[in-house]
Amino acid sequence: MGPVSFERRVRDDPGNYRDIRIAVKYADPGITSPTGPLKGLDPTARIPEKFDVSWINSKGFPDRSIFPNEAISEGGVR
Repeated sequence: MGPVSFERRVRDDPGNYRDIRIAVKYADPGITSPTGPLKGLDPTARIPEKFDVSWINSKGFPDRSIFPNEAISEGGVR
């Protein structure tokens, strides 16, 4: 399931997605990216590597999905 599919599921069945929390995960600042080291880089300039989404479903149980931050093709739609 991709992010768009997840958003549609929430829209179509909001009662099954309560208390949604999104944690944005960034790369370890100690590693080197293709453009250089991340240490000392302003956090607002860093690009997330994934989004960890958790929620409580309609039965009261926790659920979770992880979405990698992937580039889309030119002209693509998310």
